[in-house]
Amino acid sequence: MSHKHPISTAAVGKFLFRRPKLFTLIAFMVLGVFSSSAFCNEAQDQLLNAGQVQARLNSAGYAPLWQIRRSVAGYIVEGIDPRGNPVVLQVDPFNASIIALEAFALLR
Repeated sequence: MSHKHPISTAAVGKFLFRRPKLFTLIAFMVLGVFSSSAFCNEAQDQLLNAGQVQARLNSAGYAPLWQIRRSVAGYIVEGIDPRGNPVVLQVDPFNASIIALEAFALLR
């Protein structure tokens, strides 16, 4: 059983080619969706996982770290800084650099 569509592909093509601005807009939208999804997949592959973030922060002297959670801007990490004070860090998800730091000075 074949399904008959009220609008044929040829009719849609003819409609779009008569309206070049609409055709161009649709073409850019389709290309944008495909290119942005490809970029997102590549960027997702470059994100560090929580274990990698912990290892990099530990090597910088931040230990122990008792909470690492993912946020919109990267990772939020709670732990102890190299001087022994509790800190809350906002960490870049691509290279584990510290974006923001909130320290509680217990030891000077």
